[in-house]
Formats: sequence, structure tokens, C-alpha cells
Amino acid sequence: MLGQLIDYSAVATKVRAMYSRRLMPEDYLKIASFKRVSEVVTYLRNHPGWRGALSDSQEETRRGPLEAALRHYLLEESLSLLHYISREDRFIGNNRVLLTEMEQIMLFLRYARAGRADEYHFDAPPFFDRHSRIHYSMLSKATTYEDMLAAVRETNFHTPLARLPVADEGFPDYTAVETVMRSHYYRALLEMIKARYHGKTLTLLKESVGMEVDMINIMTLMRVRRYFPHQLGDVLSMLIPAHHKLTPAFIREMYTAATEEDAWGLLCASAYGQFFSSHVYTHIEEYYYQFLYEFNRRALSGAAPSVYTPLAYLNLRQVELKNLINVIECVRYGLQLSQAPSVLFGVS
Repeated sequence: MLGQLIDYSAVATKVRAMYSRRLMPEDYLKIASFKRVSEVVTYLRNHPGWRGALSDSQEETRRGPLEAALRHYLLEESLSLLHYISREDRFIGNNRVLLTEMEQIMLFLRYARAGRADEYHFDAPPFFDRHSRIHYSMLSKATTYEDMLAAVRETNFHTPLARLPVADEGFPDYTAVETVMRSHYYRALLEMIKARYHGKTLTLLKESVGMEVDMINIMTLMRVRRYFPHQLGDVLSMLIPAHHKLTPAFIREMYTAATEEDAWGLLCASAYGQFFSSHVYTHIEEYYYQFLYEFNRRALSGAAPSVYTPLAYLNLRQVELKNLINVIECVRYGLQLSQAPSVLFGVS
């Protein structure tokens, strides 16, 4: 235990130094003052936390390619942290591979369902290319769902995806694919954790993943209640089959609540009641990102160094990327920051 504390003290020092280079409130204000996305690209090229994400030859400012470049940079950053992590904790790398596989399959599906499959491309870093089971060259050339399944045939995602019914447009329902992918990802992640850890480390990792699962299930349930009430009878099949503080009985109670307001009242009286009562957002997804920020910020700054420390940093970087994409969209459409499609999470 002492040896692990010493090892992860060094890792904690490293990632806290990296986190100090994040975008600050004044950076978001500066970016929001720009008139063109090309100005944002220039600004990021000179920012210590994003320098290297966009090359000098980067001229593409459409959301898809720009977001892909930023995500690729974070993926390479996450893989670089493996050099500071003990060999027995290399499951973090496996987790990043699995998470990115899920993200890339969903990204291809978004392009394909919009009739723009030819715009999908993923330039996998060498480590990732060695460990991922997706054939990205095949996925980049795919035009049908059958093509996509062929590209992911060696992954554990293939079997559940192949069972999904295909709609008239040639692809399964997006929500169904998202549900299958998330269920598999979190089940695999929890199995990895249980197989490798015990004691306080196991408790910490199960708590962090468990609360994230709870938040995603809350987000799914409340989103369906508001936007797709005709699908409420199917919502239980959309949830990740795991729970931490929210029991199956509580989920059923929220599901059977007469109105959205009644469901919200149950939520505010739950184990997460203090969090939901202390924030007011327009969309349920905003609560998820704010929770992700708050939990991981505490884990990075206040908790004893552990295997979760680099994971907390990576989660915070994902929240930062969400903020960055939001403020770039304000620039793209000429919106004031106060008119942003979503708040900036963790930024006053």
C-alpha cells in the first residue's frame, strides 16, 4: 500500500501539473470574443494545454474534423500517461482503447445515418492501433451497417450489435446502439476492476464507475420521459444493467412516477438529492457533466494519490473538451457566451 502511494504521488504531481495548463475562465471569454473559428484555431495553437492538437497546416474549421482533431489529441495524451503508470495498472490503457472504440463506432454511425459516411476517418495512434480490434481502414470505407459490422467483427461489441434490428434507412436505431455499447463498456470496465483490485482501491474504483453509471441511467430515464414519452415502456431496457446508489426498486419508482415533476421530486430526495437540489440546468445532460466535473475535481485535488488519479485527470479533460466545443459553437453561430447551447461546466 505504501509503495502504491509513493508511485502514485509521482503520477499525481505529473497530472496536476498538466491540469494547471487547462483552459481558464479568461480563456473561454477570450475565445468567445472571436468572430471566426479560424481565430480559435490560432489561439489553441498557442495555448499550453492544447498546443500540438492543431497543426500549422490545420485549415479545416467544420465541427466534425475540428472536434476529431481535438479528441485525437486527448487520446494521445491519455496514452502518454501510461509511461508513468505501474505495469499492473495498465488496465487504464485497455479502458482507453475500449472507450475510444465505443466513441468511434458511435461517430461513424452518426455520419452514416446522416448520409455522410464518407466523411468518417480516424487516424489511430500506434499504441491504440496495436491494441484495438477494430479495422479502422475498413470502417473508413464502410457505407452500410453490414460494412460496419465487418470492421468490428473481432471486437466484443460485434455480437450484440449484430442482433439489433435494422431500420428502413439501413441502420439500427441510434439510441439502441448507444444503449448496447454503453452496457457492454461499463460491464467490461467493472469486470476489469473486480478482477485486478481489492481493498480501498477496489472500493474507490467501483464507487467512481458506479456513480457514473447511476448518472447515465438518470440522464437516460429523464431524457426519455421528456422527449420520447411514447418509449417510456421500453426505458428499462435502455439502462445500463448496473447500479451503485440507485437501487432497481428506486429506478422502477422513477419510471412509474405519474409526471416528470414527480420523478424529479424522487430524484431530489435520493442519495444524489443534494447535488440535484443545488444546481439548476435546462437539460438533464448538463447535470451529468457538472457531476463528472465535481467528482473528478475532488478526486484530483483532495483524495490520496491512487490508480484513479490519472483517470480523474482524463475525465476532467473530457469535460474541458465539452466546454471548448460549446464555446467554439458560440463563435461559429455568432452567439454571446450567455446564449451558449450549454453551460461551461466547472467554470464560473
